[in-house]
Amino acid sequence: MSVSWFGGEPLLAYHKIIEILDFIHENVIQNGRPNFVSEMTTNGYLLTIERFKTLVERGVKFYQITFDGDEDKHDKLRIKSDGTPTFSRIFQNIINAHNTDLEFEIMIRIHVNAENASSIQSLLIKLSKFLASDKRFRIFLRPLSRLGGKNDDILPILSDERIIQKLNNVAKNLGLYIAEKQNTWNEVCYASRLNSFIIRADGRISKCTVALYDERNLVGKLNRDGTITLDTKKIYWWSRGLFSGNKETLACPLRV
Repeated sequence: MSVSWFGGEPLLAYHKIIEILDFIHENVIQNGRPNFVSEMTTNGYLLTIERFKTLVERGVKFYQITFDGDEDKHDKLRIKSDGTPTFSRIFQNIINAHNTDLEFEIMIRIHVNAENASSIQSLLIKLSKFLASDKRFRIFLRPLSRLGGKNDDILPILSDERIIQKLNNVAKNLGLYIAEKQNTWNEVCYASRLNSFIIRADGRISKCTVALYDERNLVGKLNRDGTITLDTKKIYWWSRGLFSGNKETLACPLRV
């Protein structure tokens, strides 16, 4: 059994997460089905060391935390609703995790664009002072991309993606570990899998974490009594690649 937490920001519902994890341990793991893994995509701001330890103890051992450049660049893009910066607290939460002997993996995702590329090296140097040679941390440098949003035309897209390779080399030379590059077109998307579902905040059930406003992505509902209602025709549409064997459909059923 695998459970992934994402949002929005999942840690805004931290106590609900703990409640669900405790339920899983009491009703699934302790009843003879011990294989449980859990991951979380979080901005890291609310991931205090106390919460981190509690989550790891309950099986949430894989994390993705994102920076948008070094402190100056990050804090121009990733501020709180009241305008206060977030970089220093996120950074400190990562260092606090490093200072434990817990078993976990944190992928530090760094968005690279035409405006922040020059600041990435200083961020890597700052991270290496603490995380060099710590295999629990991996660096993932990701160029900013256009995904169909209303602001696509004004995004400062990186024109020379060789910069990513150069920065990866910088990270390696600093003793940081690089996340393995994934070729998603050679994989089976989670949305293609018959046993993969997304439970949204209001109880609706979906298959894809990207097409949140697509009617095809509403495949059921989690009812108040704990039962679920599923639209089997829609589920078949998402999983049709399993029956056709088409690799592109398996890699992304929404695009094909």
